[in-house]
Amino acid sequence: MSHPVLRRPVLIYLPCYNCAGVVGGVLRAIPAAFQECAEILLVDNASPDQTGPVMAAALAAQPPPLPCHVIRTRRNLGYAGSQKLAYEVALANPAVEHVIMLHGDGQYPPELTVQFLTARADQLDIAYGYRSKIRFGRREETPLVTFAMIRILSILESIATLTFRKEWHTGFMMYSTRFLRRVPLQLLTDTPHVDGHLLYAGKVLDARVRGIPIYKRYKNFVAFSGPERAHYVLNVLRLMFRFRSISLSSRAPEKMFTPADYEFLHRSP
Repeated sequence: MSHPVLRRPVLIYLPCYNCAGVVGGVLRAIPAAFQECAEILLVDNASPDQTGPVMAAALAAQPPPLPCHVIRTRRNLGYAGSQKLAYEVALANPAVEHVIMLHGDGQYPPELTVQFLTARADQLDIAYGYRSKIRFGRREETPLVTFAMIRILSILESIATLTFRKEWHTGFMMYSTRFLRRVPLQLLTDTPHVDGHLLYAGKVLDARVRGIPIYKRYKNFVAFSGPERAHYVLNVLRLMFRFRSISLSSRAPEKMFTPADYEFLHRSP
């Protein structure tokens, strides 16, 4: 079984884990501005709540405005593994020029994706969302402790890389496939800071990068706490101190996944 055939220049990728009750609303909220240029890849990361089968049945009963493909992994690949699979799918399709990552759990508002269209028109390699309490006020719901931790880590990473970024810890991203083809995906971290690691790669590869202001929803979501938060910080520090140790420009992406790693539950024509 091969990767899905994608024919549009923008791929909106939704990583999903136990999102069966909310991802349908995320799909319906994707702006109409994408109807002519985008299609969707939903990757269910072996969710216990059967996100993939639930969405496949819903899409078969009522096709969405955008073509939508649903993949379910045979095992939980983790957040980083889901991304690597999605980017491998994108790179297998020459028509795809940009990949937008929009989390299937609804934490990042789908209506904000329209900002990526401007970034795409400007031929950026990476566009990343940064949380802005000044711009969005109470709509930005990141808990104060988490927000402070992200700001401190982002300052340290900007110093270590000699590159200012408003945030290195966002999961609301757009990448050009031109950039992704230069990144050895198999060498990226398997930790949750894979988005930051791709920003490090952008620094090493002199990518064109821009931040866009966003807000994130946290009500009814569980934030990092205790040992999980400490483990996350340690992983960030490890990546930060060795970000220059791999010459990313000297390697090309290698195929990491086979049909044994996932199954198709829905393919749009």
